[in-house]
Amino acid sequence: MPHPLPSPRHRFTRQPIWERLQTTVMVILFTGLIWWNANETVRASRVFSVRLTVAKVADHSVRITSADEFNVTVSGSKRLLDAFADSLRSRRNALEYRLSDSDVGEPQEALIRTSTLVLENTDLLKDSGLTIDEATPPDAVFSVDRLVDSQMPVEPDFGHLKVEGATALPSSVRVTMPQRERGRHPGVLRPQVEELVREWRAGHPDELTFSISVPILPPRGVEAVDPPNVTVGGTIRQVLATQSKGPVEVLPALPRTVQEQLVVQPSQENGFRVDVQVRGPIERLADLQATQIQAYLDIFTEDRPGEDITRRIVVVLPKGFELNGDAPEVTFRLQPRSDESAQSP
Repeated sequence: MPHPLPSPRHRFTRQPIWERLQTTVMVILFTGLIWWNANETVRASRVFSVRLTVAKVADHSVRITSADEFNVTVSGSKRLLDAFADSLRSRRNALEYRLSDSDVGEPQEALIRTSTLVLENTDLLKDSGLTIDEATPPDAVFSVDRLVDSQMPVEPDFGHLKVEGATALPSSVRVTMPQRERGRHPGVLRPQVEELVREWRAGHPDELTFSISVPILPPRGVEAVDPPNVTVGGTIRQVLATQSKGPVEVLPALPRTVQEQLVVQPSQENGFRVDVQVRGPIERLADLQATQIQAYLDIFTEDRPGEDITRRIVVVLPKGFELNGDAPEVTFRLQPRSDESAQSP
């Protein structure tokens, strides 16, 4: 028996598969076109935290002397903002700026640029199609100077070690620094070598004469040191150490006129008893007693009664010892001497 023909309604409403597929593709393409158009033409803005660096210039020192971190508002299409964010992340949020040739022609103590102008001319933002709307702080300050070479002597600092016959080879090194810094620098390099000598001593317990390689780290204001290492030698004669000693009794030293009228009272809970940091030969330091240390507090006639006064004490140590750092301070108050205190010895 033959199959019945589909009704006219079914014949005119059923859509062939290829037509439905065509419709789906058109929807996808249209949606993609809308997304692409929004991604390329609709502008947005984002705030980035960036760190500014400055490119090196041959034979010149160029430094940022202001803040080098900025919050910058950047606007542009979503695609460009995303690309900038990815590039910035790969650069650890650093943007590099290069001064023009005219800027480095003459040494300048300060060269100020509006930060928006500087940032939009950095390597990642220049010609990026993005716009900087705002940047804080508002200014970037640079210092430009010519680099000069000088020979500087090397004098090792042995810290707590007593060393005889100390030498440094070479005895001087060539340093490269901005021209202005040369007049401000003390003119001597003093590498800290105590820890290096102690490390050598730990590996050579039966030896006292040493020869070690010491790196010369460029101090503040110095661009480079050549050679970067020197050989330091000498013979260890004494090892110093630092210990806290106390409590040490502090004796007020009063002028006679003050002593007759006023009494000195401590304003702190521990009274006139302090601890002091003492440096000396390690074999003698353990035997040093607090009672062997003398400490005085100077009282002056112009000191006003009834007020808290803070003053640094004077410490006298046995021969061969010294204070490590400043002497302690104590706080005291002068009070009128009562009849009872006046009768006391």
